[in-house]
Amino acid sequence: ENINCIAVDWQEGAKGTYISAVNNVRVIGAEVAYFIKTLQKIFRYSPCEIHLIGHSLGAHTAGEAGRRIRGIRRITGLDPAGPYFEGTPPEVRLDPSDANFVDVIHSNAAHFPAIGLGMYNTTGHLDFYPNGGTVMPGCTDLIP
Repeated sequence: ENINCIAVDWQEGAKGTYISAVNNVRVIGAEVAYFIKTLQKIFRYSPCEIHLIGHSLGAHTAGEAGRRIRGIRRITGLDPAGPYFEGTPPEVRLDPSDANFVDVIHSNAAHFPAIGLGMYNTTGHLDFYPNGGTVMPGCTDLIP
């Protein structure tokens, strides 16, 4: 099988505060969409051949790219970020309308007062909540 895997390095856009990174999600999503359009034009890529995968803010970035390119085959959201996205309109977060199929794994989500860093509400066609989607055994939010 002939597959291309492309990783998006947006460390410059994610620098600074969390809020500035959130504000850059739509910009980076637009850049990813532009890149996909370039692949379509030069290499005749069809959106139905594309699978976007994003973790945390990257899940919403994939959603933004999918909103701009109709017909993306699949988006996989890995623990989409919750703060500043939970309860917002579909236009600013990952949503089932962003691709033909959107699957999401929620692994660090919780409603108030037990605040998690991921979204708790469904954001895909198929949402998985392993271990209830809140706390994973053996994992910690602390980064040394």
